[in-house]
Amino acid sequence: MLPATDRNNYYYDLATFEVINVHPEKQRDVTYTPYAQDASLVLKNVDSGLIEATEHLNLQGKVKNLEKTTTIMIEVKKDMENWKHEIPVKNGQFSYDVPLFYGKGLHQINVLVPDKMKDNRYQYGTTLFVNNRSNKKMTPIEFYRTYDERGIQLEIPKFGNDETKLSYQIKGKIDPHANLAKETTHIYIKTKKDQDEALDIIPVKDFTFDGSIYLRFGPGEYEVSVNVPEIREKNTNYFRYFSVASFSVTNLDTNDQRDLLPSRGIPSEHSKIIKLAKEITKDSKNDREKAKAIYDFTSKNISYDVQKFKNNEFEWDDNALKTLRLKTGVCQDYAYLAGALLRASNIEARVISGKAGTGILKNNHAWIEAKVNGKWLTMDPTWGAGYVQNDQFVAKYNEQYFDPNEQEFRKTHIRENIEY
Repeated sequence: MLPATDRNNYYYDLATFEVINVHPEKQRDVTYTPYAQDASLVLKNVDSGLIEATEHLNLQGKVKNLEKTTTIMIEVKKDMENWKHEIPVKNGQFSYDVPLFYGKGLHQINVLVPDKMKDNRYQYGTTLFVNNRSNKKMTPIEFYRTYDERGIQLEIPKFGNDETKLSYQIKGKIDPHANLAKETTHIYIKTKKDQDEALDIIPVKDFTFDGSIYLRFGPGEYEVSVNVPEIREKNTNYFRYFSVASFSVTNLDTNDQRDLLPSRGIPSEHSKIIKLAKEITKDSKNDREKAKAIYDFTSKNISYDVQKFKNNEFEWDDNALKTLRLKTGVCQDYAYLAGALLRASNIEARVISGKAGTGILKNNHAWIEAKVNGKWLTMDPTWGAGYVQNDQFVAKYNEQYFDPNEQEFRKTHIRENIEY
């Protein structure tokens, strides 16, 4: 073919002929389109267009001439299946583990570069064929609009339909130049299995996050969503967040440990909590006495924070350790501390959310249920600590709200949900 003189990027046939290849080995060059050459696209760790790999292909390269964007696009195809994903380019370099989603066999990997003439458009740069040796089939992670808007770059996991035992790592970065990047101090991870849900928090430090979550509801498939918090100026007593990505993962651990594992606000694995729990319960002869000792400690040592309740001064990092340090809190903080000490004592405990009050109008409230001798007993260390009078907390311990009469308890407390 010869280049046309009457139009750009077009070639006319000059001659045709046939070649019979007698070599048995399949080979394929890495070729670059004019769009790729214009962007100076080069794959660094690939020297053949036909590759053997297992489950994923590490793709590294460089691209220089990007004007309007700092991303390229990867497309994975096999038979009728396909998946596209934008990956970041930093200082002209990129590196990405491309998942081979569709099981054993040949996957087509297309690398696309931005179209300089059209916004939000990509053009094919080069194509690789990867023979996946693994039979494992994976599902793509679903990304939402907020993923790009908030500059999230999820590094682990790379794909859905993964398998693990009990815990699962979530790791990534936030583009420092993205909208609200500096204000994003944490991310929320929501896990759901059937009708059970849990919400975990992973802190963000220096625009990076790396933490593990528990798949606490026993074996089976979980739907997991990664979320960024709503950034707001006004205090509220609830948290809103927006999904940036979702995927599935299967827990192979056979145990349901929902009420023993650490959870949001309940760092029962922390050495300080474990040490304190042992000290509090050292003279207890059984689990009921341990639970009573923990109720007594929490009610007697934490003062009710009236201003926090009135001003909605709730923070994402409220937890049992913070309550211990401040020696004050609201019902949620009493429940976090008691729950952490119970779980650290190997007693199943769960936080109950609902409404409470002596009149017709009741306020949001939280308390604890602990499993003792095979039965759940109620304990409300907040109401056991004292009462509020003229916007002042009056410390007056009472044991009435440790394993109270349920009929009497329901006159002042309305049980709604278990919080994880």
